[in-house]
Amino acid sequence: MEGDIALQILLSRHPGRVASRDLGAVSRALLNWVPDNAFGISGMTATASEYGVDSTDYAANLSKMNEKMRIREASISDAQAIARVHMCSREEAMPWLPVVHTREEVEVYFEEVVLKKQAVWVAELSNEIAGFVAFSDDWIHHLYVAPKHWRRGVGAQLLTRVLDASTFLQLWTFQENRRARTFYLKCGFEEIEFTDGAMNEEKTPDVRLSWRRA
Repeated sequence: MEGDIALQILLSRHPGRVASRDLGAVSRALLNWVPDNAFGISGMTATASEYGVDSTDYAANLSKMNEKMRIREASISDAQAIARVHMCSREEAMPWLPVVHTREEVEVYFEEVVLKKQAVWVAELSNEIAGFVAFSDDWIHHLYVAPKHWRRGVGAQLLTRVLDASTFLQLWTFQENRRARTFYLKCGFEEIEFTDGAMNEEKTPDVRLSWRRA
């Protein structure tokens, strides 16, 4: 989000440098990663046992969860639920990150900007939105999963949908968000630019990553 929320709809900035980091977005709360076959991406070398998970039980539970998960295109009526996932995930995953917008501002931003200008997909579990991804052109702008659904493959499923439809992607994440960075690196992304955070709203050091289909 850039500046005053009332002006956000009217502003348009270079998508690769500033707009892609609106509201401190770009997948920074993706802490639900667990190694599984849901990614459909090469280069995944970790195993479930490395994370203290019995591989047999994990595979069975993941299969059951995937049968219940529904991924669909988001609608304007999802704005509040998506905003709630966004805020809860950031608060839980990055307590060190400055909060620069109110709940009302975040809700307006998703309703009037993200859902109208970007492609947005949501993952539903137990009749509620468990996570979402928003993207346009070759940028992933947002990828968040509700804390109670972390480590259930939700983020993996959402990212896979975007990767399957793309040949090149890029995104920003915070340098301090080590687990998100590890997730993307294991998914084939490369870290290509580091900044001191002067260009993002939170003024927190970040890193740009890119992915290209082999």
